[in-house]
Amino acid sequence: MSPDIDRNSVVAIYEQIAAQLQEQIETGVLKVGQKLPTEPELMAAHGTSRSTIRAALALLKEQGILTGRRGKGTFVTRRELKQEMNELHSFPETMAAQGFGVTFKPLEWEVTLPQLHLQRQLGLESGEKILRFDRIHLLQDEPVATDSVALPAWVSERVGIEKLLTNSTYQVLEQAGLYLGAARQRVSAVAATRDIALRLNLHRRDPVLRIERLTYSQTGMPIEYLNLIYRADRVVLEVDMPRHSLPLVFEPAARGLAQADRDEGLHN
Repeated sequence: MSPDIDRNSVVAIYEQIAAQLQEQIETGVLKVGQKLPTEPELMAAHGTSRSTIRAALALLKEQGILTGRRGKGTFVTRRELKQEMNELHSFPETMAAQGFGVTFKPLEWEVTLPQLHLQRQLGLESGEKILRFDRIHLLQDEPVATDSVALPAWVSERVGIEKLLTNSTYQVLEQAGLYLGAARQRVSAVAATRDIALRLNLHRRDPVLRIERLTYSQTGMPIEYLNLIYRADRVVLEVDMPRHSLPLVFEPAARGLAQADRDEGLHN
């Protein structure tokens, strides 16, 4: 038995092994694309059965950390980045909730007169300017997304431009007292342009996910127009879909109560 395995712990042995492997991946001991030791080698290293090793590997595969290739073995893969679409959160906020830290690489910014479609989207009068800036979102120094943000220029009088360029836009706005209420967005699959491919280390015409979003303040005022591009090979968009606007119930305990209600109804 491996000295790192605590047989008296309330944590199952397969979970302890999975945690050790995950730590090796996160610290770079095991790198993306690297093949793991074989099942017999892992069994010998940890002094456990094949079923325990398979349970540990299955747990990490479920989390998207490992992938199995038929006839070749098990390999470290890039962890799937999940962007939930049920509530209004920025990409950095969502990644932080999953234990990832996003940093920004500002590309350019300007205070300028908007094109007509942006003027209309943001509800601006003729002659009113916008603050527009482009950034790359980096995860462990790897580009995973890029955005182009347009805000009414008066926002830059409430918030420093440097803050906006290097932080979650939503967090910066709300820290300045500009609280957000809702957003409407459109999602589409498009081919990477030459510029987007250069930003995200892709080939031209590789598939990417495009988000166009108009965000409103709590008072119903348009405050941000966002054009966000995700790498389709890294980011997955998830959304819960209740039927007929009923609340979703996923918890096993709640499902058990629902089953009990049905059973009771059969007996009445």
